Amino acid sequence: MSLAAVGFERVPPLDGIRGVALLLVILGHISDQLFPGGRIGVDLFFVLSGFLITSILLGEYRQTGSISVPRFYLRRALRLFPALFSVVLFGVIYAWFTEDPARFDNTITDAKWVVGYIWNWRLVMSGQNVADHQHMFMHMWSLSVEEQFYIIWPFLALALLWLNPPRWAIGGLFAAGILGPEIGRLIFRTDPFSLSMYFNGALRSDALMWGAGLAWLLHLNVRLPFLAVLGPIAFVGLIWMSHCELLSSGALYVWGFSLAALLSATAIAAVATGQSALLVRSMGLAPLRWVGKISYGLYLWHVPVWVIVERLPVAPAWKSVLIVAATFAVSTVSFYYYEQPFLRLKDRIGHKKPRAEVSSALGKAA
Repeated sequence: MSLAAVGFERVPPLDGIRGVALLLVILGHISDQLFPGGRIGVDLFFVLSGFLITSILLGEYRQTGSISVPRFYLRRALRLFPALFSVVLFGVIYAWFTEDPARFDNTITDAKWVVGYIWNWRLVMSGQNVADHQHMFMHMWSLSVEEQFYIIWPFLALALLWLNPPRWAIGGLFAAGILGPEIGRLIFRTDPFSLSMYFNGALRSDALMWGAGLAWLLHLNVRLPFLAVLGPIAFVGLIWMSHCELLSSGALYVWGFSLAALLSATAIAAVATGQSALLVRSMGLAPLRWVGKISYGLYLWHVPVWVIVERLPVAPAWKSVLIVAATFAVSTVSFYYYEQPFLRLKDRIGHKKPRAEVSSALGKAA
């Protein structure tokens, strides 16, 4: 499988990996006894996002000789903001009906931070008092971390492509981006570990850099050996981590985040390069790919649904069933009947014409 295919075409098995990440997150929330470490699904999301976005940027550069940063941001906005706005609006309306004026005012403030993609820093500033904020928005910190990374990364990637430094310099940059947050977590860790570290974008960006670094390795045609064996082992390792409670002990900060990112990058590499037939077939299963396809809406809606269902007078087992069923129902309707017009517009915007097409057009104009 070529990097160009990863950059410009939907690679079905990678949708399957996205589906796994989403399922780990949901299972971690509704079944904290079986999947207390399901939060590592977010790290898998981060690595996959860094890989796919960087692959797209590199693919555009190879075809056109440049990267249109404004077009990149417009496509991101059309992909992300409509669904996010609908969930935030729902949370505000729900708070207006169910909460006292003071809590409602706090929800309005929270909503502004969420849609501004700086929500994670509001939670950081709250320290251990994150429960004071709107619960329906709590999981959206990860969206803020991603978008803050992508404010910087396209410009940095374009500078690297233009300057074309030696490979050792590129390797040093990615090593710094990966090791820096890990070192920061070790330096700033507290006892007990502060939740503000968990939401700190500067201390969580290494997973995104793992994905970006993997895309760059493939761009440079660096051979990655043994992935047929290492890929499945890494995937099993992620599942094992999802069964472990590593947050309260602080292990997640010391080594857990780094291990999850490494395992995620290895599994993604095995699928993206096609070296692991086992993972490619497994992640290519149609139901799993479909979950990955609508995973953004599933991620956005599962916590608001959870907040509502938790108030219902039903048995815990039935609550879990209701959360999953309602989340899938709402997200499916949202994807096919609300988000699609924006996604079609995003696809029409597309990418800049390849250099050959541009040259041909100029020649005809002359």
